[in-house]
Amino acid sequence: MLILRSIAGGYRTVGEINSYTNMDKSMVSKYIDILLSLELISYEIPFGETEKFRKRLYYINDNYLKFWFRYILPNRTGIENSNYLEVARKIENDFSQFAGEQFEYLMRELIMDGILGRSFTTVSRWWGKVGNNTGKNIEEIDIVAYSDTRDEILFCECKWTNKKVSYKIIEELIRKSKWLLNKYNNSKVSYAVFSKSGFDFNTDTLEKNIIAMDLKGIENALYK
Repeated sequence: MLILRSIAGGYRTVGEINSYTNMDKSMVSKYIDILLSLELISYEIPFGETEKFRKRLYYINDNYLKFWFRYILPNRTGIENSNYLEVARKIENDFSQFAGEQFEYLMRELIMDGILGRSFTTVSRWWGKVGNNTGKNIEEIDIVAYSDTRDEILFCECKWTNKKVSYKIIEELIRKSKWLLNKYNNSKVSYAVFSKSGFDFNTDTLEKNIIAMDLKGIENALYK
């Protein structure tokens, strides 16, 4: 239970889970293997990496369990004591981040299912150190999808905020993608930004390889 609570709370590598639970690393690894075999959790590795990649990020598969371990279990005492407003405030302060994470997972599934009108072989996230930077991972792309049949690579950002997304997000996405394009320099490249609250620029003027979708656009694409 501690491991699931750890993962739900954002402690997702073996090292982070070990620090959160204060369990021996060998025991953490053992229980993670059990949870994987029960399909309660899965893991992700950065796009382009092999299964040998060690710093995997684990996540809970079931959204109900994810919510329960993130919000209900830590606030159980408050709920049992009928302090519902206090518990609701705690959840509200964090829920936007939680919803943003779920938005990313949803868009990965929809991209794999063909919401953009074409299929992809692999869809995952990318993170890592780049250039001369050291220390913590400082670069991340929410979604990277690749089609080996079309030799196309797609880079996406997902924004679950109450603010409209500016064009700078696309510029930043293009900048970050260059670190991966060294390996895919002959591939067709496209970009997409998915936004809860829309955009502060005219999306009709974007280049053909750039897609900008708000929630209404996502809904329309689903029911084409």
